[in-house]
Amino acid sequence: LTGHSFRHTMSTILHDHGFESAWIEMQLAHVDKNSIRGIYNHAHYLKGRGKMLQWYASYLID
Repeated sequence: LTGHSFRHTMSTILHDHGFESAWIEMQLAHVDKNSIRGIYNHAHYLKGRGKMLQWYASYLID
């Protein structure tokens, strides 16, 4: 396993459980490939990402 493998796993699990792609991509520090959306959208989705990460932590513990 590599460090990047954990990122793949996290992305897959979160997508499979219906979390917003924008939250997941932001958490993984991915840049939006749509340059126009990237220019206009400065949201950080902190509330949603916090809930997502709490869910993921519980998922890993269980």
